Amino acid sequence: MQAILKQKFKKQTARRQFTVEAHTGGMEVLTHLATEWQTLCAEGPCDQPFFRPEWIRTYLQAFAPDKKLVVVTARLNGKLRAVLPLIEERALLHGLPVRKLRSTGNVHSCRFDLIHGATDDTEAIQGIWNWLKQKTNWDVIELEDVPEGGACEALMQCADNEKYRCGKWEKPASPYLAMPAVEPGKLDEPLQLLLRSSLRKSLRKDRRKLEAQGPLQLVRLADFQPAQLAAFYQLEAAGWKGKAGTAIACAAQTKQFYDQVASFTATGGEFSLYSLVQNGHAIAMQYCLTSKGFCYLLKPTYDEQFSQYSPGSLLMEDILRDLMARGFWECDFMSPPSEWKKQWANGQRAQSSCYIFRRGLLGQALHAWKFQIVLHARQLKQNYQAGKIIGGVS
Repeated sequence: MQAILKQKFKKQTARRQFTVEAHTGGMEVLTHLATEWQTLCAEGPCDQPFFRPEWIRTYLQAFAPDKKLVVVTARLNGKLRAVLPLIEERALLHGLPVRKLRSTGNVHSCRFDLIHGATDDTEAIQGIWNWLKQKTNWDVIELEDVPEGGACEALMQCADNEKYRCGKWEKPASPYLAMPAVEPGKLDEPLQLLLRSSLRKSLRKDRRKLEAQGPLQLVRLADFQPAQLAAFYQLEAAGWKGKAGTAIACAAQTKQFYDQVASFTATGGEFSLYSLVQNGHAIAMQYCLTSKGFCYLLKPTYDEQFSQYSPGSLLMEDILRDLMARGFWECDFMSPPSEWKKQWANGQRAQSSCYIFRRGLLGQALHAWKFQIVLHARQLKQNYQAGKIIGGVS
């Protein structure tokens, strides 16, 4: 087991002692900080599964087991107040080799932020930035999938205040449905008010046609049962995702990640695998996390033999009814957005990737490369594609 290395910077006043530490190594870093980290998340601002140490551990074990982990912590009078988990690596920035400090996640990790508590975190964020800027082994800091207003944006602002080159790369927004509180047994009217009339009409029509072939049943599995997860993976792989090679079962690392997420969230009562069952067969399924009144929809799938009846939408309607009956107030469809998500959502949350570049000519060149040349090239490509579509229609 590698030793945990620490570098300390202290700011003292008559009553406050502020300490920033860097813990480097492997999984043992997360074990060392886990209890305090979980307590910090529970304060509220970062109380989502994606910010907890077990989520970071699951990502690392599945996708980055050999990467060097750097966890920067800030303490006030010895109490943990902020955590920034990073990976240190040599990588590419749109084809250019760089030394990078990056967020501990990928497309399956959903969200990332600097974890902090419920009290004022300004001093903690500034302290973490003060530590980062004294490091000399990075050319760019890359923090992906940061929610709008997140602490990583404040960290980037600290750098910008000191004239470091910074930038935000906008990512697809995350749609969500805010749900009202309802009385037990009176779910239909509030649910119908949330849905567009065209969607309500379509759902009624599809449900009648499908029920003519057998009754429909909503099943929610909250335990970790490998056989049921295997059925979900099989159903997903049998459809277009399997043909495209993007189904969970197509990559061992991805399957390991979702297996482990299901395992640790089921232990904490936060896992839900929903199924719409007809004649003993699941015709649609949703892999979800349910925590503190929020439901996060991570992976949907359905039997494409029943696509004419919109089984995924019928399952979605039943899931919302179940959530409202259990007192949930929001269903988060997660990023990326899609047309089917938008027809259910009544709001969306912006998110972005935040970049901080090292001072000097290299940092200036990398900033110009990403936020001028690459960005301009993408915009030209999008305009060209839009022009081809418009020209084809007209």
